Amino acid sequence: MKQYKQTGFTLIEVLVSVFVLALGVIGAAGMQLTAMSTSQQSGSQTLALQLATELAENMRMNAGQMVQPPATNLYLSATGVGPSHSPGAAIPAPAVLCNGPGNSCTSAQLALFDIYEWKRR
Repeated sequence: MKQYKQTGFTLIEVLVSVFVLALGVIGAAGMQLTAMSTSQQSGSQTLALQLATELAENMRMNAGQMVQPPATNLYLSATGVGPSHSPGAAIPAPAVLCNGPGNSCTSAQLALFDIYEWKRR
């Protein structure tokens, strides 16, 4: 009786190895997509944090407006920071722009200008 020595791979072994390799490639692609999504979300959170910090600093600098009661404080009222416009819509400019040298604005005008600039960004 002759015994044959098997050489090479069988078709089933090749198919199993290709399947395992395909699973690895799909897993790596999924991890790459998750990393990209997380990176974009992190960038958005960083931008939101910077904008919130900027508005808080503007509020802190405008002491005249911050001593007002919450109902009349433009930073805290619904006409101030609240979502008074839809995304993509034009933001109306305040009556007085307080960004030039020599502009003397009241605390209310400065608050409206700060909110305008904040929403514009």
